[in-house]
Amino acid sequence: LTSTNVQDALDEIQQNLEDTNADLGNIDLTDNGDGTFTYTDAEGNIIDFDANTTSYTENGGGSYTFTNDNGESI
Repeated sequence: LTSTNVQDALDEIQQNLEDTNADLGNIDLTDNGDGTFTYTDAEGNIIDFDANTTSYTENGGGSYTFTNDNGESI
């Protein structure tokens, strides 16, 4: 990712998901329009998170860890 803030990083992730969705199955990142997002993985697991209180760390190799305002990984 080339973004320097969470919102732009999430937008980049959404674009990457759309670009690779056919290869990975039914993966979706939905912008709920209020700063929150809903992520659905290929197995149908749903994770809701608030971009206003989310931060990320680049782990290297294209891997990122997103944490909520409680410091929990999402």
